[in-house]
Amino acid sequence: MKKGILQAVALLLVLLVVAPVASAKALVQLDRSEAIRLAQKEVARPTQVAATSHVKGSGQWTVTLRQEGAAASDRIYVMLNARGEVQEEGWLKNGTLKPVQVVRERAVLIAERSIGRSSQIRKAGLVLTPSSLNWEIIGKNRDGRVWTVVVDAFTGKVVSRQAGGKEPELITKNRAIAIARAEVKYRPRQVAAELTQFRGTTAWKVELTKENGRHTNRDIFYIDATDGKILAHRSQNSQPAKNISKREAISIAKKRVGVPCKVQEAKLDNWQGQDVWVITLAEEDDPWAWHIVVLQADGSVRQEVHVK
Repeated sequence: MKKGILQAVALLLVLLVVAPVASAKALVQLDRSEAIRLAQKEVARPTQVAATSHVKGSGQWTVTLRQEGAAASDRIYVMLNARGEVQEEGWLKNGTLKPVQVVRERAVLIAERSIGRSSQIRKAGLVLTPSSLNWEIIGKNRDGRVWTVVVDAFTGKVVSRQAGGKEPELITKNRAIAIARAEVKYRPRQVAAELTQFRGTTAWKVELTKENGRHTNRDIFYIDATDGKILAHRSQNSQPAKNISKREAISIAKKRVGVPCKVQEAKLDNWQGQDVWVITLAEEDDPWAWHIVVLQADGSVRQEVHVK
């Protein structure tokens, strides 16, 4: 009997190593309104939504936009993954998709070289013309002059470069913090904000944090520094684990077996970073032993071995 128990425990350890417990967190799906908002942030001109499509399995959204002043049949399309990240964008012309070959970050670097490496980029977005799709980048060089640089989204060629115009006025740090605080339901105890770049746009990065024992709320916002619109929001909130007790683990194991049993051993162990209860039970009427592994965090049974 003892030998059988030792063999079963050894087998159980092997099973736990080769089949680690995986946490199943459902992917938060991007909704249509948020997908449209993110897609429109990729464009420098006012747009209207022409069409949207959604793939439920992957959570991917494709948003097709009609730019004001552009040819009636031309569209800008933006493909976003379930996290709101741009996977592809480009020109929809006569039913054919033409993805950009120069991404926003690359276009911004080209514009910076054009007006000076120490320049500050304020805005970057796509613009349709009768013959192509371009990136329009607005920035200020170290002399304080505001430049508008147009970069071909397919070749990377600087199409035009024009100085002049009024620099976009930036919202204040306090205003950005107020916008972020209005989006959360808790009162943050720590607040930090800094001016940075987010996908080619000057933005306020605002971090809100509240720690309450084992529960932590932390939200990071990227807010357009010129119009106050939220460009991105990342939430990193942790909830305290509701661990089950030894008595509860034994009860779960006995219910799993379904016949009268005596507890031979109940110990807490850790495998693959997961805390588990290992419960050894002996049947009262038969020479059988059970080894049940119960996840401490939620009481789910992860493994069981039945030996004689």
